[in-house]
Amino acid sequence: MIYMSYLDKMDILDLIIETLKEHEKALDEIVSRLDARLNGEPGESRKPHSPKGSSLENWR
Repeated sequence: MIYMSYLDKMDILDLIIETLKEHEKALDEIVSRLDARLNGEPGESRKPHSPKGSSLENWR
């Protein structure tokens, strides 16, 4: 069994938390844009497709 130090565990938790924060911001933006479209407000134009983008970026 591999044992990790306390600092290694904290680094991993920090990475996970930061990643979740980024995803939360992206999802909030998507929900806001969708809500605006459903309410008939003009939305932003779609961003150009980027081959390096994540699945989330490709969805937009």
